[in-house]
Amino acid sequence: RERPNAWVVAGLTLCITGLNVLVYPVVATSLQEPTGLILAFLCALSWAAGNLVFRSARGVSMFAVTAWASLLPTFPLALAGLLVEGPEHLLAPILVPTWKGWLVLFYTVVPVMWLGYLIWGTLLRTYPAAQVGPISLLVPCVALVFAATLVDEPVGGLRLVGISVVLGGVALGLFASMRRMR
Repeated sequence: RERPNAWVVAGLTLCITGLNVLVYPVVATSLQEPTGLILAFLCALSWAAGNLVFRSARGVSMFAVTAWASLLPTFPLALAGLLVEGPEHLLAPILVPTWKGWLVLFYTVVPVMWLGYLIWGTLLRTYPAAQVGPISLLVPCVALVFAATLVDEPVGGLRLVGISVVLGGVALGLFASMRRMR
């Protein structure tokens, strides 16, 4: 029942424009094999459902909610990995670990899952969604920086334009939230 003001809508519109610039090359090549695109939309739906759970989790330990949110996806994802890749690929990161694999696992579990979701859930439970929502749009920008740093993913041209537009939209949304607080 929260209504965004015109500034928040402008910021979100700018962010969506920037995200479209970021994902255009991926979507253009994914149209021949739409499975990845479908999975991306399902991820967005899952993120929205998780935000609703965090938003409505009043009076319970946010740590407990985060722990369950970390545990529950393990089983369907393991089953999907088993069906798609087979048991040898599913267990390879555990049986034959690499230092990059451990680094990715540590980064994914500790700061992103546990700390990130704990902070995110607390923010969603405490503040209006329009005030915290724009911050989540930084995720693709940060992911591209990590991809460029860790696996030499090229980030230039249109991607830099997309990142800049998303950052501008997030700044506009945060500016709108700060104006509303005054």
